[in-house]
Amino acid sequence: MMTFIIALYAWLIMATPGPGDGPDTTTEVQRALAAGDTASAIHRLEHADLEKIRDPELFILLGRLHRSRSTIIDRLKSAYVLERAVQLFPDDPNVIQEMGLTYYSQTFYPDAARCFRKAIDIDPSLCDAKYKLGVTYYERWKLRVNAYFDDAARARMWLKVAVECDSTNFDAARRYVSVLYALERTDEAVDAARVFAALFPGEPVFPLIVGTVAYDETRMAEADSAYNAALWIMSNEEHVAYTTLNRNILGYKDFDVYDVAETGDQDVMDRAYWITGDPDPTTDLNPIHLEHVYRTFRADLYFSYSKVHLEWTTPQFRGWDTERGEVSIKFGWPDDILASHGGWRWEEWLYRPPGGIIRFMFNDEYLTGNYQIPSSSSGQLVYTRHQSRVTHVKRDKVEINGAIDAVVFRDDDLLSSLYVMAEVNADSVMRVVDAASLESFHIRTRLFDSEWNTQLSSTDTVPAFNVPRVQGTLFDLFDVAKQFRMPFDYYNIAFAFQDGAGEVISVLRCHSDGNHLITDDVITSDLLFLRDSADGATIVRGGKILHPNPWRIYGHGQRLRVYFEVYNLNVTGGRSEYRVTYEISGDPETPRRAWNRLGRAVAGLFGVGGDPVAAQSFVRVGTSHSDQEQIAIDVDALKNGRHRLSVSIHDLRSGDKTVMRKNFFKVGAPETGNGATASSD
Repeated sequence: MMTFIIALYAWLIMATPGPGDGPDTTTEVQRALAAGDTASAIHRLEHADLEKIRDPELFILLGRLHRSRSTIIDRLKSAYVLERAVQLFPDDPNVIQEMGLTYYSQTFYPDAARCFRKAIDIDPSLCDAKYKLGVTYYERWKLRVNAYFDDAARARMWLKVAVECDSTNFDAARRYVSVLYALERTDEAVDAARVFAALFPGEPVFPLIVGTVAYDETRMAEADSAYNAALWIMSNEEHVAYTTLNRNILGYKDFDVYDVAETGDQDVMDRAYWITGDPDPTTDLNPIHLEHVYRTFRADLYFSYSKVHLEWTTPQFRGWDTERGEVSIKFGWPDDILASHGGWRWEEWLYRPPGGIIRFMFNDEYLTGNYQIPSSSSGQLVYTRHQSRVTHVKRDKVEINGAIDAVVFRDDDLLSSLYVMAEVNADSVMRVVDAASLESFHIRTRLFDSEWNTQLSSTDTVPAFNVPRVQGTLFDLFDVAKQFRMPFDYYNIAFAFQDGAGEVISVLRCHSDGNHLITDDVITSDLLFLRDSADGATIVRGGKILHPNPWRIYGHGQRLRVYFEVYNLNVTGGRSEYRVTYEISGDPETPRRAWNRLGRAVAGLFGVGGDPVAAQSFVRVGTSHSDQEQIAIDVDALKNGRHRLSVSIHDLRSGDKTVMRKNFFKVGAPETGNGATASSD
C-alpha cells in the first residue's frame, strides 16, 4: 500500500502540467510560507514543473517541507523528491546534504552518512554537513549504546572536525565532549569541556562533564565545585531533575504524598532529604547529592532520545524521564548488560547486590531508542523499579560510636543558650589511630532550623590534649561541650568529631526546641543530665560548674544527677513558692520529630509501659522569678534498662504547672529492688 501511495504521488507530479516560470513559483511559495500557509506552499511546489524550472533550491524546499510534517508518508515523499533532485543535480552538495537529512529522519543512518560524506567531498567547507555526519554516527551509537563503539569513535572524529570548522556550534561541542566521556577519553573530555565552558558560559553540560570525570576519579571536592557551577546556570526543568524529589528518587507511595504537598512543604522535604541522608551534614560537601547529580547526568547522556530523529539540538525526551534512566538513577549502573540491537532490540540489566540478583528487561518496541520494561513483565519487576532510591555511597573513614545531647536555657527575652554536648568512644579511637601522632581533633557543628535551612556552622581545630578524656561507665570517652547563643527556635543539630588526619570520624545528630521558652506561664529549661564525677567537659550556669553526661548512662553506685532552671515564677510579697515532683517510670519518651529522609515525625526511644517506680516531691521557696534546681537520685534499686525521668513544677502562687521528660539508662547493678530516692544538691 505504501509503495502504491508513493508511486501515485510520483505520477501526479510528473503528469500535472506546471504553471508559470521559476521566479513566479518561487515568489508564490515564499508568499505562502510568510503567511504560515505550509499546505499552500507544498501544493504550489507539487504542481510546478520542477524539472523544467531546474532550480535545486525548490527541490530542497519541497523535500524539507514534506519532512517537517514528520509522518511516514511525508518522509517517503521527501525521499522521492530529493532522490530525483540528486539525479538531476549529482554535484550539488546542498541537494545531497538535504537527501542525507531525509535518510536521517527515517533512521537510515548508513545512507545518511554516505550522503553527508559525499557532500563534504564535493565541498570541504560545508561545516553543517560535517556536524550532521558526526550527529548521525552519534545517534546511531546512542541507539546501541552498550555496543558498537566504532560509531562513537566516528562520531568523535567528525564532531571534532565540526567544532574546528565552526566554533560557535554549541550542539556539536555538547555532543563532542559527551562522546569523549563515553569513550573514556577523560583527559580530552575535561580539556575540551573547559574550553567550551568559556565559549558557552551559560551551558551546564560542560561543568557537568568536568564534575563527572572528577567523581569517577573520586576527587569529590572538585566534583562538588563543578556540579555546583552547573546547577547555578541550569534551566528550571534541569534544576528540578537534579535537585528535587521525584519519581527517580522516591518510591511510588512516598511520591504520592510528596506530589500533593504544597510547594513550600515540598521545598522543606527536598532540603530534608538531602541533609538527613548526608553522611556528614556538618560539611558543605554532600556525597549523597553528588551521587544523584552524577547518576542523573549519565542517565541523560546515554538515554535521551527524540522520536522524530530530527532534533539536532536538545533531545525531545531527557534521559531521566526514560525507564532505563530511572533505574540507573535509583540503582546505579548495572553490573552487567546483556543486549541485542538488531531487528529485535532489547537489553537485560543485571545487578548483583549481596545475597541475590536483580534483573531488568527493556525492549525498544517502537525502534525509537526508548527502551522500556515490557508491559507483560512480572509484577515484581515493576515493583522493584518503583522502590525508593538506592545509594552506593559508603563512608571511607572508620566510624566511631558516640552520644550527643542538647539542652536549651533561657538567657533573656530574646536569646537562649543552646548547649551541645557530645562524647565519643575514646578507646575505639585510640585503637585505630597512631597515638604518637595524634596532635589535634576537628570539631564541627551545624544547626538547621525546622525547615532545614542552615542557621549556624562552627568549625574548631582543638589540640588533642585539650579534649578531656574521662572514664565512662562502659568505656573511656572524649568529652566535648559547646555553647551557642541562639534565638528561640527548633533546631536540627549535626555534630562531627574527627581526628586531625581525617582517619576516624563520629557523626552525631539530635534536635532541640527552644520555642517552649516563649511564654509568660511557669516553664523549665531542658533537663541537663550530669556526670556523677567532677571531670570532663564543663558548662557554667549561674555560678555552678556542671559536667554533662550526654550518654545518660548510670551504673551501680552512681547517682542520677540532673540540673534545670525554672522561669516565670509568681513572686508575691517578695517570695516565690513552688513544688518540684520527680517520677521515674519505664514509659517511653513522647516521640518527637527527628532526623529522617522526609522530615516526618518518628519515634526516638521506645521502652515498656508501666506505673512510676519512684516518685518524690519537694517544696522550694525563693525570692526571684527564676530559680535553679540540681538533684541527685539514688537509682541503685532500679532494674537495668531504659527509664524515663519526669520533672513537674507546680507554682503554688499562680497555680501554673509544667512538666519535662527525658530518658536515661541504668546498667550493671544487682536487680533486687524497684525504687529510688532523691535528694537536692
